[in-house]
Amino acid sequence: GTKQYNRDRIVRVAEWAWSYVNGLLVGKLPDAELFPTLDRSATKTHLKMVKALELYREGINLHAARHHWAVRAIRAGTPAEVVGRQLGHKDATMVLKVYGRFVPRSEDRDKWERMATAMDKEQAAGRRDA
Repeated sequence: GTKQYNRDRIVRVAEWAWSYVNGLLVGKLPDAELFPTLDRSATKTHLKMVKALELYREGINLHAARHHWAVRAIRAGTPAEVVGRQLGHKDATMVLKVYGRFVPRSEDRDKWERMATAMDKEQAAGRRDA
């Protein structure tokens, strides 16, 4: 993976955001850029928007958002190869060096499984009561 403007990136779109994404896709060909006007000045625009939303904190910038995404992906169990490809690395080595400490441990997975099982039971009970 190179960090060129035309490198494919794969993203997961939250359910609430689809209406916005679909609006951006209207009239575009399959290989069209989603954000054609985005360039290096996006950093200034991002900062301006973050300040307007009162979310600004010193040191939080677009690059920090990239790290945030990578940590969340690794914690969610996304393979290091996929994270690396998204970040533009040639392989997973750099991802594991930087983010390896965030790979979920078996204890974490066991805790999440217990929580998911409890939620499943609650939902099943709710369906029976309805």
